[in-house]
Amino acid sequence: RRDSTLLLSSDCIEAAASCFCTLIEGKPYPTQGYDVNFSPLEAGCVVETGSEKGLELIERHAQLFTVPREEQLKERERNREAIEKKVEEQNREFEPERPLKEVFAGKIDEEAWQRLAWDCVECGACTNICPTCHCFLMFDRPAAVKEEFERLRTWDSCVFGEYHRMAGVGGMKPNPRPEIRTRFGNRFYHKYLYFYEMYGQFGCTGCGRCNDACAGGIDPRRVIKEISKKKK
Repeated sequence: RRDSTLLLSSDCIEAAASCFCTLIEGKPYPTQGYDVNFSPLEAGCVVETGSEKGLELIERHAQLFTVPREEQLKERERNREAIEKKVEEQNREFEPERPLKEVFAGKIDEEAWQRLAWDCVECGACTNICPTCHCFLMFDRPAAVKEEFERLRTWDSCVFGEYHRMAGVGGMKPNPRPEIRTRFGNRFYHKYLYFYEMYGQFGCTGCGRCNDACAGGIDPRRVIKEISKKKK
């Protein structure tokens, strides 16, 4: 599927109040991973390829493009510097007390998680809107064809209590994370510790969608800041 997919990206030209990509060592414009990137200008945009596939596409439609002028490239850099500065400034109060990759390492006081998870209503909005969350549930059900079954995979959320329940008989179905504070904490461990340990980057883009969608008004930046204080 990746071979038949073209990834088109774009520089951010405006930052929502909830954006915090610079806080997680990111930038408000792509630096890698795209086939073709668009950098909007006052008149037109600068198009940059990031892969052979992207280059082939641009060359195939070469009549639609011209070589960017020096002033256009300078405008792109000015735009990038301006939006990056804006995101940095609006997140200055949330900067953790130590490097983010160290904030969630080691044991964290359970009372801290209890307090931070207090406003969570377990709606799953944060995980459903997150661009990197990928928890799923697999189950079997009768198929349309008689005497046949089909196996389905559907999106799930690690903040739901039933998500962690294991197989068992009767009332003997163990759940390693029966309380919301442990599920709430697990999500942050996954985003900012486990993912980094496995892939060398955080499992968070800093888009702020979880902040905007949260029914309890939980801001992940405040959680990071508070936990970093507890780890001093």
